[in-house]
Amino acid sequence: IMAANAHGPEVTSPELAEALQSITSKFAPEVLETLAFVIEFLRRTASFEAENKMPISNLAVVFAPTILQSPDDDIVKELQNMKAAIVATAALIESFDVIFSNNLREWPDLRYNDD
Repeated sequence: IMAANAHGPEVTSPELAEALQSITSKFAPEVLETLAFVIEFLRRTASFEAENKMPISNLAVVFAPTILQSPDDDIVKELQNMKAAIVATAALIESFDVIFSNNLREWPDLRYNDD
C-alpha cells in the first residue's frame, strides 16, 4: 500500500481505508482480532493527545515498524517502505470504524467501555 507513488496520484483517505479494509478482511480471525484491539488502543491513546502529546502521526511513527513488519531482512528496503508503513498505520488508526466495522460485530468486546 503506497500513500503516494512517483508513478501515479496520491491515494485519498477513503480509498486507502477501503484498501486496508479489503486487506484486513483476509486476515485469520485471531490476527484480525489482535490487530483491531491494538489499533483501538492506539486510537483511544490518540484521543488523549492534549495530555500525552501523542497524536495519531506520532503513534504511527512509533508503532508502524512493529505493526507492519517487513518479511524482508534487508534494512534498506525496510527503510524505503517505512513512509508507506507509517501512512498505513495512521490510516488504520484514523479510519478504525470503517476498516474494522464488519469485524467488530464478531468481537464486540474489543471496544472500550467508557462507563
